[in-house]
Amino acid sequence: AAELLARGSDGYGQVQLANGARIRAQLSAALKPSSRSVTLAIRPERISIASPIDAPDPDTLGLTLLDAVLLDSQYIGTDTRYTLRIGADIELVVRVQNINDRDSAAFTIGQNLRAFWRDSSTTVLDS
Repeated sequence: AAELLARGSDGYGQVQLANGARIRAQLSAALKPSSRSVTLAIRPERISIASPIDAPDPDTLGLTLLDAVLLDSQYIGTDTRYTLRIGADIELVVRVQNINDRDSAAFTIGQNLRAFWRDSSTTVLDS
């Protein structure tokens, strides 16, 4: 669960995650005007991951960027499914398409990573 802190006139809101991180996310048209406790939805294939050195600059406009730890990696042929932990209690599943087998062994369990995606890929829903 997350907390909706503010609503912008542009259809986006400021949301605080359980770990204290604040992100910008698109508000669902069905979101109730009184909602504060919310759920965030994002498709696993919209998320990218990189080592902290290779990740985009945190100040890049239009991107959400969060520190994470790799919990699990499952090679599934055309894709690799990564399970990340963000903070103490947020788990995030990421699906990365394998291109020429370069992504299937790119990261190791326990590695510190950065997960990132476009702000427009996250939708704020009622809890």
